[in-house]
Amino acid sequence: MSPSCSSSIDRLKLEALKILRGTYRALAFFLGGGWMMLRIAFMTMLKGPDLQRSLRYRLHFLRWLIPTLGVRIEYYGEFPREAGLLMCNHRSYFDPIPVLRHVWAVPVGKASISKWPIIGVGAKMSGVVYVDRSTQEGRKAAREEINDLLTKGFSILIYPEGTIYPGPELGELKMGMFRDAAKNGYAIHPVALEYKHALDAWRGGISFVKHFYTRFGKKSVYIKVAFGEPLRSEDPEELASRFLHFNEAAIKEMREGWYIPYPKEEIT
Repeated sequence: MSPSCSSSIDRLKLEALKILRGTYRALAFFLGGGWMMLRIAFMTMLKGPDLQRSLRYRLHFLRWLIPTLGVRIEYYGEFPREAGLLMCNHRSYFDPIPVLRHVWAVPVGKASISKWPIIGVGAKMSGVVYVDRSTQEGRKAAREEINDLLTKGFSILIYPEGTIYPGPELGELKMGMFRDAAKNGYAIHPVALEYKHALDAWRGGISFVKHFYTRFGKKSVYIKVAFGEPLRSEDPEELASRFLHFNEAAIKEMREGWYIPYPKEEIT
């Protein structure tokens, strides 16, 4: 057998293994998520709605899901010990999972996610604030819901860029929650997140299913997450500046000697 033929066979074997691994992990993702939803639904019928209980069930699910998907995470800093706004840069649909693995918080997501099969319903049942950014009414309703949850002692996970941004610098920050934090005295817990392989962070250029198979079909996906000290100020501009400084400095440090950028053929 010629070397080129042997190489082709090896590539086919690797692709077949990726498809099998991706299929197994996709099934695990959806079946595990379905089981979490059933638990929440059953306990809601039995004892009534309880957001704290739903967050606990989601935490159990994520602690099982992350190693099942082959995700390897390095954490830096201390996890928040008080309720507040967890603010993080935004790379991918997967971003909340590494953070919510250790922190009880309600994430904020765009309204379109609510229409995703399984994921949209599962997120809603386990605790999420969906925001319709296309209208002023939608944005106002989301901020009111966020403030209500914060006053009840729940933490909120929010992405002030408002959309996925490749980095390393952050996109333009939405100032609404910085203003609310300054006005109401909420603690802001800055979070920086980065994927080792740039391609692991979904940019939305391909379908969710294709991205899941190509990235989670690999043996492992590597992520780093850094938590900073709580930020407080009565000046929203100062809060935004301090968050930006922490996040961009942390990402720069995490990328050093570790980050693998987009291949040239992937850059458009």
